[in-house]
Amino acid sequence: MTVNVNIHEAKTHLSRLLERVAAGERVVISKAGKPIADLVPHQAARVVFGGLKGKISYDDSAFVDVDHPCSGSCQFPQGCRRCSSSRASSPSV
Repeated sequence: MTVNVNIHEAKTHLSRLLERVAAGERVVISKAGKPIADLVPHQAARVVFGGLKGKISYDDSAFVDVDHPCSGSCQFPQGCRRCSSSRASSPSV
């Protein structure tokens, strides 16, 4: 069974409407007589880890031209592997 309610009714009676949805009913929320949303029972989606295994591939060259965050003058105190600069050897003020 489908129940049609306006936004004001939905806000006022949300708990009751959710109970009806949990019991298997469908609730349509309308604005100015035009349906804008459906309240339906939640259906959990099954998550499969590794679902794309074997369907996509990449190699290290995909990451070669990624912008470096330091842009030549390293922002890390000890420098980093991609920068030739290292602040660890520079004198502290």
